[in-house]
Order: sequence, then structure tokens, then C-alpha cells
Amino acid sequence: MNLFFLSLVIFTFFSKNAVFGMGMNCRPDPSLGAPIFINNSVTPQMSSSLMPVNFTVALIGDSGLGVVPQQVLSLIKAENAEIVIHSGDFDYQSNPTAWENQINSILGADYPYFASMGNHEVAAWPGYRQVLYDRLNRINAACNGEVGVNLVCAYKGLVFVLSGVGTMDGPNHSYGPPRGYETFFKNSFISYPTIWRICSYHKNQRLLQVGSKYDEVGYYAYDTCREAGAIIATGHEHSYSRTFTMASFSTQRIYSTSSPLVLDYGLSYAFVHGIAGASLRPFQASLETNPWWASAWSTTNDINYGALICKFNWKGNIHGAYCYLKTIDDRILDEFEVLSNMDENNRGYTYPNPAVIEVQVNSGDSDVMENLEGFVSCSNPTLELATNGSIVALRFTSVQIPRGARIRRSFLEFTSALALSTRTDIIITGEDSDDSDPFICDSLFTISGRPKTSETVLWSSVTPWDVRTTIRDVYRSPDINEIIEEISSRPGWRPGNAMTFFVTGVGRRFAYGYEAGKCDAPSLVVEFEPIPPPSVAPTLLPSAPPAQLPSTPPAQLPSAPPASSIIPTTSVAPTTNLPTALPTILSDGNTILASISLICLLLLLQFV
Repeated sequence: MNLFFLSLVIFTFFSKNAVFGMGMNCRPDPSLGAPIFINNSVTPQMSSSLMPVNFTVALIGDSGLGVVPQQVLSLIKAENAEIVIHSGDFDYQSNPTAWENQINSILGADYPYFASMGNHEVAAWPGYRQVLYDRLNRINAACNGEVGVNLVCAYKGLVFVLSGVGTMDGPNHSYGPPRGYETFFKNSFISYPTIWRICSYHKNQRLLQVGSKYDEVGYYAYDTCREAGAIIATGHEHSYSRTFTMASFSTQRIYSTSSPLVLDYGLSYAFVHGIAGASLRPFQASLETNPWWASAWSTTNDINYGALICKFNWKGNIHGAYCYLKTIDDRILDEFEVLSNMDENNRGYTYPNPAVIEVQVNSGDSDVMENLEGFVSCSNPTLELATNGSIVALRFTSVQIPRGARIRRSFLEFTSALALSTRTDIIITGEDSDDSDPFICDSLFTISGRPKTSETVLWSSVTPWDVRTTIRDVYRSPDINEIIEEISSRPGWRPGNAMTFFVTGVGRRFAYGYEAGKCDAPSLVVEFEPIPPPSVAPTLLPSAPPAQLPSTPPAQLPSAPPASSIIPTTSVAPTTNLPTALPTILSDGNTILASISLICLLLLLQFV
């Protein structure tokens, strides 16, 4: 054992026991105080009849204190914006009072200013939360939920959700218990059906920004809002970018590149606005060249600070909107029209409520490492991810996923054991088996010799990992949906079986193993749509044997409409994957039941 690894083991033991102690809560919520909820019983302003003609909304992110942020606020005032929706990062100085005073000095103390939290608010979140709560009460806004984190507001016919997804319980840092953000999105738009809907949150996915940010939200948040026909407003990266109309964010599938943008069930667009005064940055890694971007601006092509202004109920057309990005030097860098095919009754659409399971490694011989010599070691307090060619194997037992379920979101979660920023690329693979066998400790090549799934997931350019004494530094992998679906679709898979995942790569990251404390052991989180049981109507006296269930797989879902069809005349039906095969035992059972019933009836007639 080298000196580096020995020091890491010592650090693991003392830091875990001195900082967290024994029997700790696995999801602490330090220093943030109790959440503030608001339910002010104000009648929600959902009806489109309440929306003024050319209802003007300013959408911004990443502000600050000082001259430039004040110029942006003055621009918003000059454009006659009636409300502001701020997608996180308020002043960068952890000074809620100064931020509030800056807004009040230009827009007024009773101005409808709504905001979702960003990562730069965490250090002083109780103060920001109180400022936002007091303003909501002053303006008598119809809002419900946890202020700044899981809050839905209905204001003059516009419904918007202000979310902390990716920040409060994000892939990188777990600032408290899970809050069910995506479920809150769904329930909000079910309860408040309107023509115009917005999801506002701060952070992004790497491919849905044009700078240096990593995957910090998960695509499920994006696609949940898209399924509800909601505009997705984000910040975080200090540039501006806007997509075309999208049919999927997780696969970056474009619905149309034509104008206007279209909102419908399953159709939406997303934008990043991080230019409200903090700083400006250049494009990175040629991300701005990705084909889903309709517009992208940074210091590379001479952006300036500004605000995105949107006018809903444009020229009296309640289904129309006109938006433009205006800078403080009076330039229009982007302008576009939006057509909303949404309505106020949800057209009978019900959003699927997926099930969520979280399974942790539950023993020291379920997170093992195989080194270059093939030796398999168990009971590791730390796991060396992507280090020296080693393989980390994680076995999760009692994984309650139905065979053939549609996986909506899934990831591996690790707790950092050492602060490292070395460039690291990780590859995740699954074991291709119906029910993964336990590992064999102190054996040779028993991990690398196991069958692997054909699906793999690359965790590229892993964000730098930190270790702090006040919170758990939790890091999530990208979605591993394809691996989960490959395993759970095997003929022998049954709910409750075990799954194993292999972690390899190049670089260096260290995560806590089970032996360092069960609360920080690696976890598997899977969100899936339950498969409803087939309903078969009883038949006592069939005139003919019941038809067998089809043996052919269900028809494929239709592909995206052609680009020329930019305004759908009907709603986009929610996509739902069915199992590739249905059990035939039900039809056999019905045949037996019908035969028995017929015999009993004939016997009964003998005595009548």
C-alpha cells in the first residue's frame, strides 16, 4: 500500500467519524434552516382572460450588484416589463438585503419579482428565502409550495414553476432531502392548466448550454417540462443560447427549425440567460455549433449584458408571443415568435406518475475493486474510480424494477472521499445477467470475467470533486437508462433481482465505500413508469375460444413530423413504451375458467 493511499484511508476514518459521527442522518440539511412554504389562498390567476394584451415578462439569470446589473434592471423598466422571472444567482455576495435594495431602487418594493435559487444563494439561503417570501406577500401573488425551490405561481394567466432542481438536491451537491422536483412540475401543470407555462431553474445539462458547465440537472427535468408544453428558462452559464422547437431534450431531437417556435404536449424549447450583470464568457468546445441551437451569443461573437423580453398575448392573440434579447447598448441579438397550442383543460392528458427506487450498496463485499493483477479486494473504505486501470464493481440487491419497464431517469450516486480536479473520463457498463451473483473476495479476475452489457455510458470530463466538512459532496453519473433497460428486459429478469455495474476509465476520483459508513455508500437511483397489469374481461360462455394475445411487438411510435409541419393541429400524444411481449398465461387461464364455468352450468341445468 503506497503512502498516498494510506493517508487517504486515515483521512477517511477520521473525517467520517469526527465530522459526521455515528448514526448520522444520510441526508443532512445543514445551515439552510427550515423551508418556508407559502399558501396564501389567493385565487390563482390562470384564466387567459386575465392576461393583458402584450403582457410583458423579463426573463433573466446571473445578475450581481453594481452599475451593470442596475443597467439591466433599468432596461427591464424601460421595456415596460410587468414581471421579472429570475433563474438563479442573484448578487454573488451572499447579501440578500443589498440585492433586495437594488431591485427596490429601480423597480420598486411592490414590483412582481419572482426567482428560483441558484448555487450562489446557498451560503445565505435563509436570508434570500425570507426576502422572496416577503415580496410574494406584498404583491399578493397566488403561489404555492416551498419558496424559491418548489414553488408554482399563477399570475395574470401565466403559470410558472420556480425550481431548485440541480441546485438544492443536484447531481453535485446534496443540500438536503430529495424534493421531488419533476413530480412537482407535473402536479403543478395538472393543477394549474394554462396556455402559457414556464419552468425556471438555474443549472443546465452540458449539451444544453454553450460554455463550460457540466451535467448538473438531468434530462428528466427538461423533458418533464417539455411534456407539459412549458418553456424552459435556465441560467448558470454566462452567455445566451436558445434551442429550436424540441421533441426530446435527452436525445436532442429537433421537432422543427422553422418559425414560430411551437409549444404543445411533448413540444417546447429551452434557453440559457446568464447575462444579467455578473460576467460574460466565451463559447467552449464548439458547443454552439450543435444543430439544435437557433441562436447563441457569447463574448466570442460580441455579446453584451441584457434581458430576454417576451410579450404574451401578442397583439391580442392569446396563443401568440413575441420575444427578443435586448442588450444594454440597445442591440437586438435574438428575436422570435412562439405559438402555443396549449389550452386550459389539459385536453384530458394525464402525466404519468413514475415510481422511484433508491438502492444503496448494503455490504462491504458488494462494492469491490479488481486491480491490474486481477486481484479482487472487498471491504474497501474508499473506491478508486478510473484509477490505474482498476475496475470498481457495484452490486445492488433487491432492485424492484418490473421487466420491460420504461426507464425515465437513472444514475449512480457517489460521495466524494477526496478533493480532486484531475481530468477524468469514466465508463459505466452493466453485467449482462438476469440476477447478478455475489462477488468472490480475494479471488482472481472474477470481476473482469463477468459478461458485460452491450450498452455503455461515458461520463466525460467529470466535474471536479470536493470534500467539505459541513455537507456531503454527492456526485451523480449521467443517465444510465439504456444499461438498466437492457438488463431489466432480459427474459429471466424479475423484480427484486440484483444488478451489477462496472466503473472504469482514465483519471482519478475517489468515492466512499460501504466500509466508510453506510450512509455514503454508492447508490443506484431509478425512476420508471410502472406497467399497468393487463385487464381481461371475464367471459363465462364464450361462443368461440378467446383470441390469443398478439405475438408480434407493438407498432413503433410515429417519428417527428416533417419540418414543414410546424403548427400541429392536434396535441402531441405522450409517448409510452409498452413491454415487448405480453404474457400468454392469461388467455390460457381464461380458457380454463370458461370451460369450468360451462361444465358447471350444464350440470346445474340437469336439476332444473
